[in-house]
Parts: sequence; structure tokens; C-alpha cells
Amino acid sequence: HIVVKVSGKKKITKDFDIDTFFNYELYSINPPKSPFEQPASQYTKLAEEILSKIDFRKGVCLVIGTGEGQLAYELAKRSKFYVAGIDDDNAKIESGRKKLIKAGVYGTHLYLRYIKDLNNIPFIKCSANLIVADASKLPTKADELLTPINGVLVVYNANGIIDVKKRGKLKGTGTWVHMYGNIGNGGWNGETLAGAKKIDDFDTQWVGRPGPRFRQDRQGRESSPLAINGRLFEEGLNHIIAIDAYNGTIFWSIEAEGVNRFNVLRDCCNWCADDKYIYLVVRDKCWKISERNGSIEKFYNLNLKGTNSKYKYEWDYIGRYDNVLFGSAVRKGSIYRQWWGNIGWYDWSTDAIRAKVCSDNLFALDVKTGKTLWTYHNGIIISSSVVVGDGHIYFLESRNKKIIADKKRKIANPKLWDDVFMVALDVKTGKKLWEYRPDIMPGIEVVYMVYGDKHIVICTSERKAGAKKKDKIKGYYNLTVYKPEKDGFVWQRNFPWPSDNHGGHLNRPVIIDGVIYLRPRAFTLNEGNEIKTYNFWGACGTYSAYKYGLIFRRAGVINIWAVPNGKPVSGWYRLRPNCWLSAIPACGMVLAPEGGGGCSCGIWMETSVGFIPKNAK
Repeated sequence: HIVVKVSGKKKITKDFDIDTFFNYELYSINPPKSPFEQPASQYTKLAEEILSKIDFRKGVCLVIGTGEGQLAYELAKRSKFYVAGIDDDNAKIESGRKKLIKAGVYGTHLYLRYIKDLNNIPFIKCSANLIVADASKLPTKADELLTPINGVLVVYNANGIIDVKKRGKLKGTGTWVHMYGNIGNGGWNGETLAGAKKIDDFDTQWVGRPGPRFRQDRQGRESSPLAINGRLFEEGLNHIIAIDAYNGTIFWSIEAEGVNRFNVLRDCCNWCADDKYIYLVVRDKCWKISERNGSIEKFYNLNLKGTNSKYKYEWDYIGRYDNVLFGSAVRKGSIYRQWWGNIGWYDWSTDAIRAKVCSDNLFALDVKTGKTLWTYHNGIIISSSVVVGDGHIYFLESRNKKIIADKKRKIANPKLWDDVFMVALDVKTGKKLWEYRPDIMPGIEVVYMVYGDKHIVICTSERKAGAKKKDKIKGYYNLTVYKPEKDGFVWQRNFPWPSDNHGGHLNRPVIIDGVIYLRPRAFTLNEGNEIKTYNFWGACGTYSAYKYGLIFRRAGVINIWAVPNGKPVSGWYRLRPNCWLSAIPACGMVLAPEGGGGCSCGIWMETSVGFIPKNAK
């Protein structure tokens, strides 16, 4: 409870629960007396000098040639590192361990281990954020233990620090900075996973937090995780969290009431990233958050030009490209917020669930200053269709007068599709480059647009008129490919749904090296020739992609389906993703924050996990 004085009188509030569950900070240690007899000055000075060479204070620190652990102890005191000290002198390890246990810090902040051969350290590769090594005991391949991108090796001798090295990226790594990897919604953003094609090609890198309590249940179909620069960003229930992609360390977390949105397949996601910042939509603002420390450095205001003053608005679409931050304004109450109960199972073919969220405008801001660069408003913009590629922004816009006049912007009315235009604008000026009336099937269930390999792909899904439960075919996908130009039609294919439930009618296209994959089919992008596929089925969620495969839920668990035809296909037993997209390939890893919490269709290990290719270098 809280005690305050009001007009000199003490007042006490009602009692509140104090929940520290989401405080992931490693608490500081500072025993009144050092556990070591030897004067600490040389170690304190060295620890401070080492920490002055790096710009981070959290993660895993490995001290090689630790002796009794005095330097490891001084590093732990001055940071939030979890420190592992190793040495080939077992007597010193045993002596130091007893002293640290007596001081009450052993195990909570650091531990010591005897390693007979320091050139053969049995630790997981790519797992230490900081390695501190005595030059006389420096292993020949110490840098292989460093986390890629951010890991630092510091070598010292009796005279102080003699070398500092930073590790680079793993070969062939990509990022995941928008809902479907990139701002073109292509589902792949350059990741190769070192050529891995099956789960036996991977090692488990880490297992840990967050668990199921961090997030809402699995079925809400919310925004995907993001990953860049060796960090994984996950969105939970009114929280976001930053995790080390290579060892699972939690760097920071932020509470953000009102951040969550669901049923993103009928809308768009609420965050994206660039090289330094996360851009997070919270109601009517966008927060600019430092990826390094979680500090909120700027609030971008919603642009209301072209909207109706009778209504309140929230920020809907979000995207980053060059020096531009994109956004759109949607009428308040349009975004799907509910995740509990039957309506939170966004799989039914009912208007309350399949209505498309549509924005009244689209705008571009200078990402540094927040100044408006341009605003577009004409009809209403179908938010799930907005994509960017090669300096242009593309979207589908309905100009049906009855739809525009309607107060609703969560629209299930079939008239939405009567007057639909595909529009292209210049990303820097907002100048309209062309518009085109696409010949597509109405996207009654879903509509997606993808830009990749210099093509635009539109996918719609619609139930067959009069379809009954006993019918084998209950609905169809319509897949249409265009060149990014007016009258740029290339080809179109219609084919039946694999099912009308558990996502069989909600699949979306991805593009990998000139091939479109839309479960259960695959086609060449340029010609539309079908590629025979095997075992290309799954449940509930969509897929993420890397150069050699698709990652999705199949047979209830996280699977890798090797492109181009599904030979082979393999899965991690008892690891369940969420019902849309929670396992992503990025930073040279398969990153799978916990997604199965609340599922009633199996017994899952409700944990976050990272897998690394065995051939990663």
C-alpha cells in the first residue's frame, strides 16, 4: 500500500499486489568485504579498464585464466554480467569457489570451473558477450565463443590490456525487421542459415525466458518478433522485451499499456526496426526506442490530415525505409484488441473476425525530425496491403462511395471490393506514379500484397458460394502477379483451399529466389509454372522463410520445410509456435520465443529457444 500525508493527516491506500515477475534485472552485488585476502587494487583497476573498452554491461562474460576468480568477482560487482571463470589449475578453482560461496555471490552472479585443456573449452559457441583472457592462457580459437556482431574479446597481461577485438556477423545472416521480414512483406530477408535444410543440421543454442506468462494465449495472431544486430525483440501482453539472440540474456523490458493488436492478417503489425531503433505503435503515437538500452528517445505524433474530425484516430500502419517512417490513421475502435474467448480465435469465417481494417490516410515522416514529408488521402486504404519496394509504396484502395461514407473502418461489406485500385506513390515525395484497377477475386477472408524480386503479388481468399460442410472444396485462393507498373499484369492462378479451418484458408505468399510459395502450392514468379510439392500442409499459422526453407507449424510443432519442394521436412518435437508467426530466421539463427501457451491440442515445452546451424561460421 501507499502512505501519504494530506493536510497533515496520514492516509493509506488499499493494498496492491507487487508483481516483480517481469523485472529481469540481475541485482547488484557489493559485499562489505572482499572474499579474497589478496589486495583488490590491481583487479579493480583492471576490471574498470576492461569495462571502459565496451559499451554494454549485461550478458555472459567468460574469464579465461581466472585463477581463484578475483577478476571475475570484480567484473560481476561492476556490471550486470553473469560471469563464468575458467582455469586449468583445479586447486585455484576449488579455493576460489569456497571463498565466493562464503561471500554469498557464487551461483547467483558468477561461477568457476576447472577446464583441463583451455584449447578445448566445452562451452557453446557464439555464447559469450565478453571474453576476458589472460594472454598466457589464451586459447587459439577463443573468438569462436564470442556472440557474433557484438561480442568483444579483451586480452591482458601483467602490464594491462594488450588487445581488444570485436567479432563480426556470421556468414549469410539476415534480419527480421518488419512483420514478414522486410517492408515488402516478402517473408524472407536474406537469411541463409548456413545452408541448413533439416533440424539435424542445427544445435540448440539456448533455452529460457520468456515463458508463457509474458504473453497472451497463442491464438490471437499478433505481430511477429523482430531481430537485428544480434538481438531478438518480442512483444508480450502490454510488454516488449529485448533478448540476446545467441544466449537468451534479457537486456531490457518495457511496459506499454495498449500496445497489443491482434488478427494482424486482417490489418498490419504494430512495430518495425532499423539498425538502431525499434518503432512501436502505442494507440495514437509511435515510440522510438533504443535497441541498446530500451530508452524511449522520441514520440512521433499521428498525422490527421485528410481524416474526418468527427472521429478519434489511432496509428495503424508502420514501416521504415531509407530516411522515412510511414504511418496511417485509422478510426479508433477499428484495431482488433480482443484476445480472450471465442472471438480471439481469429480463424472463423464470420464478419466480426474477417473484417478488414482500413485507414483514412497514409503519410510519411522524416525519421530524424518527425516532420511530415507528405500525406495521401483519397479513398480508404486496406491496411494489410501496404508494401514498399525500390523507392515506391504500393497499396490497395477502395473508392466505393458507400464504404467511404460508412463510419466503420473495420469492414466486412463485400462492396469494399467493387471499386478497388492498386496505387503506387514515390516514397520521398508522395507523388502518385500510377494507379491500376486489378482484376482480382474479392478478399473476403484475407487479402495480402507482397513486393519481391521486382514483382507485386496480390493474394485473396474467398469461400465458395453455397459451400457446405460436407463439400470437399469450400473456397479458393486467387494469386495474381504484376510488374510494378501500370497495366503490369503477368499471370493469375486460382486453386482450392486445403481446408476451411486452422489456417487452411488464411495462407499468405512468400517469395524466395524467383519462386512464390502459397501453401499448398508453389509457382515460378516470372511464368506462373507450378512446382510439384510434397507434405506442404500445416496448421493455424503462416510461415517465415530463409534461402533454403520455410519455417511453420506442421503436425503441431515447429517444422523446416526444405525448398523448393518439401524434401526433406522435419520438426522439433513438442515445440509449438503461436497461431500466426513466432519462429523466425535471423542473425544466423532460428529464433522461437515461446508461443504455445494456452494451447489445448498438445503437451508443449512452454519455453523460448534459439537454434544455430552446425555449420555456422
